[in-house]
Amino acid sequence: MAIGEFSDMNDDDLRRTFLTLGCTFFQLNSNPTALNVQRHLSERVGTLEARAKEATDIIESLRDTLKEASDSSTRLARALNWLTLALVIVGLLTVIMQAVSIWAK
Repeated sequence: MAIGEFSDMNDDDLRRTFLTLGCTFFQLNSNPTALNVQRHLSERVGTLEARAKEATDIIESLRDTLKEASDSSTRLARALNWLTLALVIVGLLTVIMQAVSIWAK
C-alpha cells in the first residue's frame, strides 16, 4: 500500500489496516521457511553488494590505469616527434654539407 492511500482513511479504517498488516507481518515472520528465504535473500543481496563494490573498485583502477597509459603514450609520442625533428635537421645539415663540398670542388 502506498502512503497516499492511508491519508483518506478514518481512524477505524487505519486501525483495522494496521492490525491486518501487523498480523500478516508476524505470520510471515513466524514461518521458518519464510525466515530461511529472507535470510538467504539477505545473504544473496549482501554478496551482490560486495561484488558490485569490487567491480566498482576494479573499474576505478582500470580507469586510473588507462589514464596513466594515455599520459605515457602522449609523452612517448612527443619524444618521438622531437627525435624525428632532430633526425630531419641532421639529415638536412648533411645534405647541405654534401652540396657545399661538391660545389667547393
